[in-house]
Amino acid sequence: MSVLQDLADELTIRLAAPVGISDLTLAHLAAGPHPLNVDWMRRESLLSRAAPRKSQEYYAALGVRPSMTGPLHTPEDVENGVSARWVVPARWSGRTYGYIWIIDENGTSVPQADIEDLTDYAERIAETIHRRTSRLRDRASSVRDLLLSNRRGHLDTAGWLYDVAGYPQGPVAVLVMSLTGDVDTANLPISVLDGPLPRAVPGEVWRFVDQRRAVMLLPPETVTRRGATERVAEHAKQVTETELDAPGSVVIGIGDPVANLYEASTSFRQARLAVRALTAFDTLPRIQSWSDLGALRAVVSIPDELLDDAIPPGVAMLQEESPFLAETLDAYFATGCSVPDTCRLLSISRGTVYYRLQRAETISGLSLKDGADRMTLQVGLAVMRLRDSGQQTHVSSERVVSEVVGARGLHQIPRIDR
Repeated sequence: MSVLQDLADELTIRLAAPVGISDLTLAHLAAGPHPLNVDWMRRESLLSRAAPRKSQEYYAALGVRPSMTGPLHTPEDVENGVSARWVVPARWSGRTYGYIWIIDENGTSVPQADIEDLTDYAERIAETIHRRTSRLRDRASSVRDLLLSNRRGHLDTAGWLYDVAGYPQGPVAVLVMSLTGDVDTANLPISVLDGPLPRAVPGEVWRFVDQRRAVMLLPPETVTRRGATERVAEHAKQVTETELDAPGSVVIGIGDPVANLYEASTSFRQARLAVRALTAFDTLPRIQSWSDLGALRAVVSIPDELLDDAIPPGVAMLQEESPFLAETLDAYFATGCSVPDTCRLLSISRGTVYYRLQRAETISGLSLKDGADRMTLQVGLAVMRLRDSGQQTHVSSERVVSEVVGARGLHQIPRIDR
């Protein structure tokens, strides 16, 4: 990004006006020095590095489109608090790759002659964006091959990345970002994470977008820097929700660090399962690491074909009797088996809580006074919620049986803290 930053700085000095560079989605790529009182659109771009959908629609209506071939002046919009701008398409080899944005404070502070003299800058910026985009796409293909191939393909790709591509040696981790079911966007924009990362994050994060999810491979430099993994996750969530104009529409699972690329599939699997937990259990934080899931890791690792078998018959009967019974038990366990807190959480009377708990004991044949029975109820309810959420694991039954359930049986999983 240093080339684009240098060009933005040069243009800011040459035009004596604030200059920004964006890609075709209007996502911020670089900017020269700006005063503190810039309008809200530029401020949003500088802070979040993404353009909200309303910004994209606003400028598209004014004619800012990839098909434009020359500079466009957009007038000041006092009603919406938007300054006048010159928009110059960054074109190279007959194609537009991005835009140069020059804030024109009073509508006449930047002469049109100066704008029309930016052809060389526009071509250099366009070529730089093109090469950067090509590099990102090549990296996306490599990460896709690394994590979505079979075991042999995974190992071959890891070896190629080390031996040919020069990927740095050391621990890596995988993040998976997914859209939640209540957002109406069909898929993530393929370029949603193409913008630069915060400067506080070291290393280069390779990523690819696959329909409703994005997968990020964190390099050793990021993984070993304290707090950097969380900053990447927070940045990705903010940028995506800003571009989609859909707050709360994204969840992110973080896999544990592994020794090298040869083991990256393990971190990828953990990140996917963390997303599965986040989608099924909405009381969890929207960014969740695998290691912080505790005993819930065992539940979300159960393959789809085993979910029905993992629900004790008595627990299954609760849902058939009334969804309020399962809801009350969930609240009861979530509050540490506190009846007063359950009353407050569900906004129901103490008598109603006691009645539902007693009814649940009668139907399930399990006693809330017995520790093992409480575990059976709690885990069974968690498995039932996971099944009803429809989140798939794509994990083999044999692996889960050997790694998670084991000879002890599901009923011996410790209490799930939520």
